[in-house]
Amino acid sequence: MRRTRWSLALAATLAVSLAWSSPALAGCEKDTDCKGDRICEQGACVTPQVPPASRILGVWGIALTRDEQAQLDAARAALRTDPSDATSKMMVEMMTAMLEAMTITVTETEMVMAMGEEKEVARYVVLSQRPLALQVTDKDGDVEILDVLFGTDGTMVWVKEGEPKPLALKRK
Repeated sequence: MRRTRWSLALAATLAVSLAWSSPALAGCEKDTDCKGDRICEQGACVTPQVPPASRILGVWGIALTRDEQAQLDAARAALRTDPSDATSKMMVEMMTAMLEAMTITVTETEMVMAMGEEKEVARYVVLSQRPLALQVTDKDGDVEILDVLFGTDGTMVWVKEGEPKPLALKRK
């Protein structure tokens, strides 16, 4: 009896300790969870080493959401079971082509979106560093505002006004 109480107390203490150390409960999941100019890195709010806008520079590719990755995994599993499954084959081919072919290269002033040989160039200016907001002007002069968030997993998420689904990107 005494040993059981001691075991239960130890288990409860361990459970509470693990819960408090979890980034989802104790830290952050995105930059906006942090106060002031601090950013979220690996589940902890830290002072950025570089301005937020410089974090977007580089070459990016499409990042799948959990649901999209689950759909792709399910289609691949279906193909292993039935290689003649046309729907699964089409999904795997389309998603794989998109992941491999689409890139977005961000420089100090431009975004070059490429899909294979096709390229679209847009210019941008930083409206604010915290939260990071960009004003993007395409070749036709159309202007959009993008809010940019960074995930703890290294993804960058663009949220566009009026769009129902954000665009998640990962470094290539």
